[in-house]
Amino acid sequence: MRQFIYGALALGVVSGIGLAPGRAQTVSDPNAIRSCLCEEQFVLGLQDTVNTRRQALDMAQKNESTLSNQVATQRAQINVYDNAELDAFKRLLEQRDASIAASAAATQSYDNAARRYNDAVAAYNSNCAGHSYDETVLRSVRTTLACPRPSGP
Repeated sequence: MRQFIYGALALGVVSGIGLAPGRAQTVSDPNAIRSCLCEEQFVLGLQDTVNTRRQALDMAQKNESTLSNQVATQRAQINVYDNAELDAFKRLLEQRDASIAASAAATQSYDNAARRYNDAVAAYNSNCAGHSYDETVLRSVRTTLACPRPSGP
């Protein structure tokens, strides 16, 4: 099942920290601000991953479609008494089968990336979105921001 939700969820992240109206108490704790800035960086990195995986999936699906069309065309025209044509058709079938497997792998990779992104956006929205941040502390934290490297794929 492909996760197409990721584009809509990014809206909260793309708006950036500190742009939310002052409906809540202003956060001035540097550690809380640092945590939200790092969460934002993490989400944006995952968004790039999702976009890259989406492009790979699109290419894999296009390749699969092209090879499937070639199989259908050649199947109708093949001379079953010509061993060279039969061998060429078998190679085409192998290429098509490999492209089907590659497309399935690309789908799984995209789904995993989208799921991870959606989870990170939900965490960001839960922890950071809608807060108002002290601009002076925010600027100070941004100048020295060093986020831990995320673990996992």
